[in-house]
Amino acid sequence: MSGLSQRPSPIAAVRSLGAAALNIFYPPRCPGCRRPDTEEVPDSARLCSPCADELEAVCAPFCERCGETFAGNMGTPPRSFECSNCLGRKLAFDFAIASYEATKLTRELVHRFKYQGEFHLRRVLGAMLLPALSDPRIAAQGEWVMIPVPLHRRRRQEREFNQAAEISRFASKWAGFPVADILKRTRYTTQQAQLDRKERLENLRDAFALRNPQRAAQNLTGKNLLLVDDVFTTGTTVNECARVLRATLTPANLAVVTVARG
Repeated sequence: MSGLSQRPSPIAAVRSLGAAALNIFYPPRCPGCRRPDTEEVPDSARLCSPCADELEAVCAPFCERCGETFAGNMGTPPRSFECSNCLGRKLAFDFAIASYEATKLTRELVHRFKYQGEFHLRRVLGAMLLPALSDPRIAAQGEWVMIPVPLHRRRRQEREFNQAAEISRFASKWAGFPVADILKRTRYTTQQAQLDRKERLENLRDAFALRNPQRAAQNLTGKNLLLVDDVFTTGTTVNECARVLRATLTPANLAVVTVARG
């Protein structure tokens, strides 16, 4: 009958009561500061308001190739430019964009996720990738396929998961882009953070390949491809991955999205 609200089913009522009881004895906590979340709609993918205010969003002006932000005056609106690191450099990707600067809470969340085993933060970091996915250059091209930067099997065993794959999986649910885990790391390498730029290039030379080149070529040739990682620092890792993708799949567009810009 119209105008009359339906009563919840007994099962739904029990579930609602159970959730309320859990919130009383185990109140939801902000994944950032770990304090009880007093806001009306607790969500494990959402930071509390004070923590959200700590995040430093990547805003224009920034390099149109690598996404590095620039503190100077580039006019109103800011004109596009390429930074000194990208000028004259042949990059395998079209552009890179991050959601946030790798400072304060953003850096802490990534570190806790990767190195302290806080696996639940995959939802938070997946949600934090969404601003990068909203870049107009991505939105203008319709559907993209998300490709996580791979870990070597040894490092994956050490960490028990690939952070880029987990971030991609949760961001995919909200953005609606499919994920194709098609890259593999063919050899174990020294962590990039310990090396200078020249050493990074040597360290990653021929370190990536397609898992199944024939299947990847059949399904993804000519598509819009998004390489996904947690942090963009020098871009050496994603550039090597992009080189492999471009050589085999000749993508229509090839971009890089990360949660943070180091």
